[in-house]
Amino acid sequence: HVTSYLSRDNGSMSLMLTNKYPETRAETTVSVPGFEGKATLRQLRKDNASKGPEVGNINVKEGMRITLPAYSVTTIMLD
Repeated sequence: HVTSYLSRDNGSMSLMLTNKYPETRAETTVSVPGFEGKATLRQLRKDNASKGPEVGNINVKEGMRITLPAYSVTTIMLD
């Protein structure tokens, strides 16, 4: 079960994706009109929950595929 939440604040946008499957990764497509460009990705998983989310940079494009690890929360924040 995957849920998503989109936030827009003062021109910046963030997308949070939650994979509620306990043992299965989820393949999903990001398709939000106007949600494109350089972004910061933060991912909290079972294996890094005590240390905090892993942080990286990605380029978001309409219709891009993303893999969500089992029991994870992924946040994509456009720069």
